[in-house]
Amino acid sequence: MGRTPGWPLVALFLGVALGLALGLTISWGLWPVQIINADPVDLRAPLREDYLVLIGQAYSQDGDLGRARQRLAALGEWGRVQAVTDLAARYAVEGRDQNAIQALTALADALSGKATVQLTASVITPAVQASPSPSPTATHTAVPAAQGTPTITPTATPRPPVRLVKSERICSGEGRPGYIMVYVQDQHGLGLPNVEIRVSWATGEDRFFTGLKPDIDPGYADFEMQPGVSYQVRVGGIDSEIAGRISAEPCAGDGGTAAWRVIFQRGE
Repeated sequence: MGRTPGWPLVALFLGVALGLALGLTISWGLWPVQIINADPVDLRAPLREDYLVLIGQAYSQDGDLGRARQRLAALGEWGRVQAVTDLAARYAVEGRDQNAIQALTALADALSGKATVQLTASVITPAVQASPSPSPTATHTAVPAAQGTPTITPTATPRPPVRLVKSERICSGEGRPGYIMVYVQDQHGLGLPNVEIRVSWATGEDRFFTGLKPDIDPGYADFEMQPGVSYQVRVGGIDSEIAGRISAEPCAGDGGTAAWRVIFQRGE
């Protein structure tokens, strides 16, 4: 009677399957792998943000910029100055803890050597407050009764605290193609940081702040347009004139996309 050649293979496969099952049970259930003392660069995104906040708070306490740089270097590309600045700006927009925002901002300023840009969720209060409007009493001019009803002298309507100085389409190559470049100035023409900008379109709105690119201008911010969309731009938080009908149109001749320069100025 001949031998059955299939049984050894079946036994081999059963042994391998049982071995894998036993190994997985031990490694996943009884003694799972626990990662300890992981490098900061390997942390998940929320934990990296917490780590950045801790670095900023530590720097606020000891003022040791060299130690802060070493800690940031452990995060690799997530420890760059721009990453710290972007996180501070996002926390300001989201209304996060002010201590964390201030610590991140101070750290970013120290690393970049730029002037301090205080990021808060609110817009800077105008330096010159508009005088309160007088009570709505009309000025009557006395006239003889035979000449008709009294004459009322109208008062001028006050302008918004922020006026639109310029909204121009740029095809000369000096701007950033496809971007809205926003500048906010005080009454003397100086750039104002930490001013909220609102860009809206038919299906949405975005908010951001000036002052994150002080190498261009303290009152500068920009927004990337999408083709075929019409945008409106205004200063958020207070009354502002609006720059409208802004879109990423192609420039004639060179085939590039136009940029827009929009300049707002605080009124006196």
